[in-house]
Amino acid sequence: MEEAVTLFVYQSDRCAQLVKDLYEVLRSSGRAAKIRVIRAKISNPAEFPAFLDYLEELYGPQYVSEYRKYGVGKLPALIVGGTKVFEGYFPSKEELTELLGVSPKPVQPRPVEPQRVPPPAPRGGCRGCVFFSEAESKCVLLRIRVEDPGTPPCKRRS
Repeated sequence: MEEAVTLFVYQSDRCAQLVKDLYEVLRSSGRAAKIRVIRAKISNPAEFPAFLDYLEELYGPQYVSEYRKYGVGKLPALIVGGTKVFEGYFPSKEELTELLGVSPKPVQPRPVEPQRVPPPAPRGGCRGCVFFSEAESKCVLLRIRVEDPGTPPCKRRS
């Protein structure tokens, strides 16, 4: 039977390397695992709490329930068989091998209390928003190109 492995990451080269390392460690150990990688659309892990609050406000608690179920408060985080193995740092490949070789203690899912926090106001227009891709000059949420990042399309009224 395959073991469920979920890796929560954000968009960065270090996270991409962590994903590769995880696949290599599991493949070399011979463990049968179904690996899910969940990428948050942020490039800075400090933005993660605001990103979760913003998603919950826009789409409802079902969009952040998996993060909340396992108590993921920092990225990256690894869940193996329903147990949080690590969060908030990048283990070396050797440490990852050790972490996956030892059965960690199960973490009891904590009850989630809905919080209604208004989304953070973008500072400097789109540039402060977690949904703005600077490299593509695009709003990921609205899926449109942003010509003037100083005038957010989400604030415009037609």
